[in-house]
Amino acid sequence: MKTIKKSKDQWDEISYPELTKDENQTIRKARRLGFADFYPAFPNAETQSKNTLNGAIKYLNEKEN
Repeated sequence: MKTIKKSKDQWDEISYPELTKDENQTIRKARRLGFADFYPAFPNAETQSKNTLNGAIKYLNEKEN
């Protein structure tokens, strides 16, 4: 049986170390569907990560409705 290798895209390389693997996957899913908001790393990287995750979740929820 031949396995099909998933091709990588630009979003596979981006990862927020402050977030879990699943949380990063949520952001990647939203990015692939068109989520294009970016947040500043202010006051720190953790805030940026959380804001990006929250924005991605909101985007995905809006796409479903």
